[in-house]
Amino acid sequence: MSESKLTYILKKEDETLALRSLLRREFGVSTRFLRKLKDEERIFLDGKAVKAFEQGKKGQVLEIRMPEETSWFEPEDIPIDVLYEDEDLIVVNKQPGLVVHPTNGKPNGTMVNGLAKRMADRGDQYKIRLVNRLDMDTSGICIVAKNSYCQDFFMKQMQKNQVEKTYLAFVRGTLTGAGTIDLPIGRKENDPWRRAVCDDGAPSVTHFRSISTFEKNFSLVELVLETGRTHQIRVHMSHLGYPLISDHLYGEGEAEHHLIERQALHACKISFIHPRTKERMTVEAPMPQDMTRLRAMLGREYKE
Repeated sequence: MSESKLTYILKKEDETLALRSLLRREFGVSTRFLRKLKDEERIFLDGKAVKAFEQGKKGQVLEIRMPEETSWFEPEDIPIDVLYEDEDLIVVNKQPGLVVHPTNGKPNGTMVNGLAKRMADRGDQYKIRLVNRLDMDTSGICIVAKNSYCQDFFMKQMQKNQVEKTYLAFVRGTLTGAGTIDLPIGRKENDPWRRAVCDDGAPSVTHFRSISTFEKNFSLVELVLETGRTHQIRVHMSHLGYPLISDHLYGEGEAEHHLIERQALHACKISFIHPRTKERMTVEAPMPQDMTRLRAMLGREYKE
């Protein structure tokens, strides 16, 4: 895998600025990442290693070469559905039932272990940095940054609400129209796993739009998150009176497993500003097979 770089050609007005100022302005380099670049001597001007306090001339090429990193996750033969990939990031369509990364209770058999195997097979080398996470039983889009610059760029976007995450969910009940749920979410008292709407919870905003209703009293809903709290969609929709089908924590759970064996929730689309091109891009993940089957089981569909 070739070394990843970021380059910028200096203009006349840049000659009075220290290179560190240009790195912050052009690439949004954080103080932490800049320190790493300086310590490892990865700032170059016309191919020559330079100090961050130096200045350049018009026409010179300022370059940062990404630090060499690797991941130590155990490679496992787990299918990985890649929706998009370039030198900075990889967008994965995670299958339901797959934990995103190893934990104390689940040390292997995760999406990250599958990525490590894919990386080894391709001869790639980068540190796996998760930009977002999904519950084990939620399918859809996960973004992995391949370098700390990309990860930092995404974190800044998220703080500014510039990353738009869209989900599809099948819910119990006939829900029509569109609206916004603006209700705080916190931990449920005496239950470490569940969350609930509560006065002292964190601000949580979910926008919803009904796509279809079904004759068997179910609905297909599109949801856009403005915040990203744990179980946010599941908590908000249940509180509204439209729990997700087969949600074992906030809905009917096992009573609906004949319809689908996990909560009917899919991260179907994400829109963000690319860290290198600075252009907005959108990646979509098709509805998975189990939710497609569910759709056919719910009877006649009425489009909104």
